Amino acid sequence: MRDDPRGFRCPSCNRLDDHSAERAAVEIPPAFDGPDLDQHRHHSYRSDLS
Repeated sequence: MRDDPRGFRCPSCNRLDDHSAERAAVEIPPAFDGPDLDQHRHHSYRSDLS
């Protein structure tokens, strides 16, 4: 099966498994643009050592 905008398509028989309704029902959260846990942990340990 290969990715298709509407689902998955078989390359040999061209059959389409249409999953567009399921994809439309899923709400994708916005991208997180803050510090990750490793950066926060690294900075807090450094301040404890000083």
